Formats: sequence, C-alpha cells, structure tokens
Amino acid sequence: MSTLLIGHNSDQLDLSNTNINMDGAKIISSIISNKNCPLTYIKIGNNCMQDINVGIMIFKSISFNKSIKDIDFTTNNFRFSTSELEELIKVLAESIKNHPCIRKLDISGNRIKDSLYCLADNCPPSLKYLTIGFNSFITDKELSYIIKNTELHTINILGISPMFLLNYCKSSIEYNRSLINILYSWNYQHSSKDDIINVDRVIEPVLLRNRLMRDKAKKAALQLLLIKKYSTNNNLLLLLPRDIIIIIAKRVFNSYFCDEWYQVKKIKKHKNK
Repeated sequence: MSTLLIGHNSDQLDLSNTNINMDGAKIISSIISNKNCPLTYIKIGNNCMQDINVGIMIFKSISFNKSIKDIDFTTNNFRFSTSELEELIKVLAESIKNHPCIRKLDISGNRIKDSLYCLADNCPPSLKYLTIGFNSFITDKELSYIIKNTELHTINILGISPMFLLNYCKSSIEYNRSLINILYSWNYQHSSKDDIINVDRVIEPVLLRNRLMRDKAKKAALQLLLIKKYSTNNNLLLLLPRDIIIIIAKRVFNSYFCDEWYQVKKIKKHKNK
C-alpha cells in the first residue's frame, strides 16, 4: 500500500469505514511515518477498532510525518471503554504537540471530555481549525479551556448548546484574540428567542473585534513589506535583507494579539482625551 501511494503521488489516506486490526495498524503506521510518502490528509472516521493499541500505534506515527495538515477522526464506534478513548485522544495530543503543519483537526462525534484539557495544553500554534461538535459529554468548562489556551482561528461546536458560550466562555473568547469564528447551531424546539438573541449579542461583537484587529494586523505587516519593495528613499529599512523584513513583519502582525499592544492603544486614547 505504501509503495502504491508513493507511486501515485497521493497525499491523502482515507481509512474510514474500516475495521482496523493490529496487522493493519502496523502497515498504516509505516505509511504515515514514511518520509517518501508526504501525506497531508488522514481520515480515520467511522471505524470499529476493538483494541486501543491500534489507535495508539497509528497516532504515534503522526509525530514522524511533518507534512500532515488535516486529521479527521470523527464518529468512531469503538469496542473499548470511554476512559480508553480519552487516553487515545491524549496520545493524539502528544503526537501533534510540536507539529509544524497541522491546520485542521476534527474529533467530533466522539465521547470525550477530560482529554480535551490535554489537547488544549498540547495544541500546536499551526492548528487553526478545531471541530469538537456532536459530543454530549462536553460542558462549558472544557469548551472555555480550549478557547482560552489555544491559538485557534475557528472552533466548530455544532451539536453542542451555544448557551455554554454565555457562561464560562465569554471571558475566554475575549482573552483569545486569535479566535475569529465560532460555528454553532440552535435547536429551535428547545431554545427561546431570548437565548438566541443573548448569545448573538454577547459573542458576535467580540468575534467582530478580533476580525477587525486581525485585518489591521495584516495591513500593517503588508505595508512594511511594501516599503521595502517600493521605497526609493535612503532609509534603514532598505539596507535590511528581505528575510529580516519578513521576520519584522510577522512580529508586527503577532503584536496585535499581545496585551502590550492593547495597553499602548489605551494609553494613546487616554492622552488624546
């Protein structure tokens, strides 16, 4: 299988709707960890694993493959206990801890709760899109911890009550300035009009602020690069190598999400008054 994938230059591995055993896990692990097989997408959804060691072996191999960008681990019907599933998610969290490329992770539809703390603590800066919906085990505490302790751009909680966002989560959303989207839906049969209005009224302005600040950060960084490219004046910026300018531009961009930048803005506003 590994030779077949390499020969066809495939960058996707779809293992959904299969009943993977230990022999299959060994083959899959060798494919994932093969440096000559640069996978970007792995789907391990709708599986009926009977042994937790199967999942552990596959997840541990992910740490050796630095090209993976998207992992889909949705709606699995495992034959082992919930506590073992929690342990499996912790192994996945450890495997992606220092991963440079992972952008998307979908673990929706799985009965997990406590392992989400481990996932948040090990979430790499590259991970920007997380889907954890359709999980009745999650409460506002786990959701709040993930929002506050990661650098996610988008979190998908479809199938989880949006009312959680009004409790512990509001302050966490305000704290995480990188978060610009929360995808949620309402069960209109069990939700009042006031609930819907309250969540939208409280949460959307915070996300809008983050989007606006992110746009300003992008513009500031791009302007810095354009000065280097088009300026004809004799200034220090023209003497710096482009690589150094790019580093400075990135730091300008990141500074918009730091407390120090917000303090400076507050001081300036106060002086103008």
